[in-house]
Amino acid sequence: MESHQFTLNKSHGFVNIAAAVFFCALQSCSDRGNLSDNQSTLPTTTDSADETPILRPETDSALRALMLQFPEYLDEGLSDVVEKAEALQMSTNNFLEHTNAETLAAVRSAWLDAHNAYEQTALHRKLFELFAKESAVLQLTEHQYVIDHWPIYGGYIDYLNSYPGSGLTNDMTVALTPESVRAQHGLFDIDEVTLGFHALEFQLWGENFSADDTRPYDDFIEVTDLTSPEAVQGVPTEQLPSNRRRQFLALGVETLSTETDALFETWSRERTSIRLDLEQLDSRTLLSRLADAFISTLDDNILLPSLYPMLNGEYRESMHAVFSHASQDAVSAQLYGIEQLLTESSAEGNTLDDILATLSDDYAEYFLQNLDASKACLVRLYSTGDSSRITDREFATVECINLMQNMIEYLEKIRDLVARPA
Repeated sequence: MESHQFTLNKSHGFVNIAAAVFFCALQSCSDRGNLSDNQSTLPTTTDSADETPILRPETDSALRALMLQFPEYLDEGLSDVVEKAEALQMSTNNFLEHTNAETLAAVRSAWLDAHNAYEQTALHRKLFELFAKESAVLQLTEHQYVIDHWPIYGGYIDYLNSYPGSGLTNDMTVALTPESVRAQHGLFDIDEVTLGFHALEFQLWGENFSADDTRPYDDFIEVTDLTSPEAVQGVPTEQLPSNRRRQFLALGVETLSTETDALFETWSRERTSIRLDLEQLDSRTLLSRLADAFISTLDDNILLPSLYPMLNGEYRESMHAVFSHASQDAVSAQLYGIEQLLTESSAEGNTLDDILATLSDDYAEYFLQNLDASKACLVRLYSTGDSSRITDREFATVECINLMQNMIEYLEKIRDLVARPA
């Protein structure tokens, strides 16, 4: 399956702080063509918003065809996640069998590939939530908590520099079995996770404050000789920290692979009924749910868990991939998923972006420009864990928040329009 590379434009242009700078930063964006042929004229009176056509018949048909491509994107995206989770498991098995710096680097690379693939499905998983049955949405929520919850308490998993004996790795009272580790996941606090991408991230990179991959590979070297320096008198070899760490890592990647399989199965059970809904729902409902999915993705994945806390000074805790220093890649993957659905799919000469542009002049002129500028802003904010690299981090955070809020505002105008009669 084709692998996407996520690259953000490293422009330093500031947007939405001053109008002149806003247009300067966005001058490289391509001009949008004239879409007046698809622009509908809404009746002036109606008894019901649902009875009012919001699009011309040919554009309505194109919208339905485009929305029917969303299940295909989620099929492809989740299949890619499943494959990359399996590749991570194979790479981990090789590392545990041949433990050295090179094989540890390969596991880290496989983790990054799998995590980016998962983040790219963020928007499509939001659409899944909006069309699936309640039981399936609950299952999706459970899968997502096991697969990708963050932020996490690394000290709940393994040692910290200031607490060398912390974590389940060093707690011999907790058996490292699939049942036990799953039971410990969020047992006392939602951020005390033992499973998922970010538990594995901490195991592979450690605290990694300086972004130099400080977790040494010999943390995972198997100890079999009770007379070795790593042995502890009276402690069985399988309970030694390095051996428990190996067990914990192997169990974590196996569970991640199992959980991504289960997520795909949950989606597969809903696919047919969701396609039927997409074929039968009126265009107002489709557009409203589409706007909701975009807004929720920006709110729930970037603004609420990351940018707003960062504005309060919680910089490290707000990073999407803090231990690997790959937050810019994770957010880029999320935004790529939005851009892909808007601009890459096409039906009857239209993209979803074209159709949304017929409904709002502000959207038509500014949405993709703000999306492009957001990429540059976020990479600048997320590209380093060293806050000294940006002289005014608060100002940079406000800039990114403004861009996200601009996009949400344009989407809300569309949602408001389709929710009421003209």
